[in-house]
Amino acid sequence: MSYDNMIVFYEPGKTHLYSVAVRRNGEYRSNYGNKTLAEAQASHPAVQLMPFGDALRMIDAAQTAAYCHEPVEITQDQFWEMLEVLPPCKWLRGTDSEAFFVSEALCADIHTWCVRIGSRYWSLNRSCTRSPESVISEVAIFAGVAP
Repeated sequence: MSYDNMIVFYEPGKTHLYSVAVRRNGEYRSNYGNKTLAEAQASHPAVQLMPFGDALRMIDAAQTAAYCHEPVEITQDQFWEMLEVLPPCKWLRGTDSEAFFVSEALCADIHTWCVRIGSRYWSLNRSCTRSPESVISEVAIFAGVAP
């Protein structure tokens, strides 16, 4: 399915669409509730009509802002709990460092990563498309430690 010409109702800053837009009788209406833009704006004043691709880029940015945070230092027990709760993904183990992400996503492609550098542990939410090496490097820079 091509999304190139898809128009949607989207409220900037939200992590989800308001609705897909469907053209009926010469005007766009929400697929959810069959509302015109004016009717949708009565309850959600910031809702706009826009191409799906533009909304998707804004949703990605909103999800990153909502879910991604600075690395948080955790305990060894917390690290092991995250390691054992679900099968780890992209688990990279070295002598002085290791990293993996939890297979269940928080949203879209954002997952909880767990990192060990030496005898210290951190968690952070990042895209699963990242490499373990890049996540270890990010944590090392943040924490001021050598990976």
